[in-house]
Amino acid sequence: MQSAVESISDLKRKVNITVPANELAVAYGKKVSDVARRAKIDGFRPGKVPLNYVEKHYGPGIQAEVVDEIVRKSFDKVCIEKKIEVAGINNIDVTKNQIGQDLEFSVDVEVYPEITFADSDFSSITVEKDIVNVTDADVDSQLQKLRQGNATWTNAENATAKKGDKVVIDFKGQSEGKEIDGGTAEDFEIEIGSKHLIEGFEDGIVGHTVGDQFDLNLQFPVDYHETTYAGKPAVFNVTLKQIKHATLPEVDADFCKKFGVLPDQDDHVHTADCDHSHDEKVVESEHTDYVALFKSKLKESLEKELKNKLAVAYKSAVLKALKENKAISVPQSAVESEITSLVNQQQERYKKYMGNKNASLKLDRSKFAQSAQDNVHISLLVLAFIKQNDIKTTREIIKAKLGELMGTNTVSEDVLNWYYSDQRRIQEVQALALEDLVIEAISKKITIVEKSMNYNQFVEKNTQQ
Repeated sequence: MQSAVESISDLKRKVNITVPANELAVAYGKKVSDVARRAKIDGFRPGKVPLNYVEKHYGPGIQAEVVDEIVRKSFDKVCIEKKIEVAGINNIDVTKNQIGQDLEFSVDVEVYPEITFADSDFSSITVEKDIVNVTDADVDSQLQKLRQGNATWTNAENATAKKGDKVVIDFKGQSEGKEIDGGTAEDFEIEIGSKHLIEGFEDGIVGHTVGDQFDLNLQFPVDYHETTYAGKPAVFNVTLKQIKHATLPEVDADFCKKFGVLPDQDDHVHTADCDHSHDEKVVESEHTDYVALFKSKLKESLEKELKNKLAVAYKSAVLKALKENKAISVPQSAVESEITSLVNQQQERYKKYMGNKNASLKLDRSKFAQSAQDNVHISLLVLAFIKQNDIKTTREIIKAKLGELMGTNTVSEDVLNWYYSDQRRIQEVQALALEDLVIEAISKKITIVEKSMNYNQFVEKNTQQ
C-alpha cells in the first residue's frame, strides 16, 4: 500500500492511498466464496451455488462492500502510521475500484491543531478569585426563602395584584397579527416576580384586580428558545381571574422537623438546662433548640454548596482566560459535533420541562455556534496541556474526587472497585479529576487576584454569566 498526505491548509489534509490490485482481488474472491457458501437460492443446494452465478447476480454489491471495507481499514492504518489526528472526514473520493486494478482513493480530512505551551502563554494571565463567606444574614435569607416555598395560599377578595402574589389568568397571545404557537392558556397560575414568563408579563399584571381584562404589549427576547418569535413584538390579551396572598409558616420545631432536622450527639445544640449526659446519644427533648439547630445545618449546607460554586467559577475564569490568551485554529468538524450536542441537551431539557418526551423545539443551530466554538477551543487546550505536562491521575486522586462528589470523607474500596469495574464510570470521574489537576497546575503559572464579596453579590454575578 502506498500513501501520501497533502497539506491543503493549517487543518485540512488530503490523504491519497493506493491499494495493490491483488489485495482487492483476494478480498473480493473471499467475499464471493463466503456469499456462495451461505446463500440460499432456489434451484441450488446450500453451499453449492456456483461462483459465476454469485458474481453475475451479486457481484456489484459485493464489490462495493469490499471496496468500502478496504478503504476504511487502509485509511485507519495510514492515520496510525503517519500520526494523523482526524477531527472529521469531509469527503471520500474513490477514483479507481475495478477488480484486477489497483484501488485508488483520496480522503479529505480536518485534523486537530498541534498545540504547545510556553511560559509566555501564562505570564500575562490575571484571574480574579472570588472570596465569599456565608454569614448569619445569608442563613436568615435562605430560611426566608424556605418559608416562602412553604407558604399557605388563600384567595384574596377585593385585592390588587402585587409582587409575591399568585394569580390565576387566561391569556391569548399574538405576534405580528398571528396567533402564537403555545401562547394561549386558561386558568394559568403564576407567582408574580418568579420571572417564569417573558419580561414585562408578570409586572404587567401588578395593579390589576379580579375581573380586569387588559392587553400587554411586550417583546420576545432576542435569544428566545423558539427562534420563530425571537426578538419579535407580542400582544397578550389577559383576563385576571383570581389573586392569592401568601401566609408564611412560623419557624418553629415542627417547621424544622419538616426538613429532617433532628438532634444527634454530634450536632445537638446544648443549653444550660440539658437534662442528659453529653456522652450519651442525644434524643429529642423539650430543651432542644430546633431553630438554632436548623440554622446550623442550613449554614453548613450553604457553605458546602458555596465551596462547589466557587470552585466552578474559578475554574471557568481560568479556562476562559487561557482561551483568550492562547489562540488556535479550531476544526469546524469538532464545532459542528459540539453544536449537535448542545442542541440535543437543550431539547432534552425542554422535554423534561414540558413533561413530554415527544416535545420538540425549533432551534437555530447558529445560536449555539459561539458556545460550541469556545467549548472545543478550551477542550483542545486542556488536552494539550495534559499531554505536554504528562498529567495523570492515581487511584488515591480518584478516591479523593469520588469522596468530594459523594459528599463524604471516606470512600470504601468496594465502592472504588465498583467504579473501576466500568470503563465509562471511571472515565467520567477521571475527567473531572484531571480537570482539577490542570487548574491546579495552571494556577501556579498565572497571577491570581483575590476579590472579596458577599454571598448575594456572588450569586448575582454567577446568575448573570
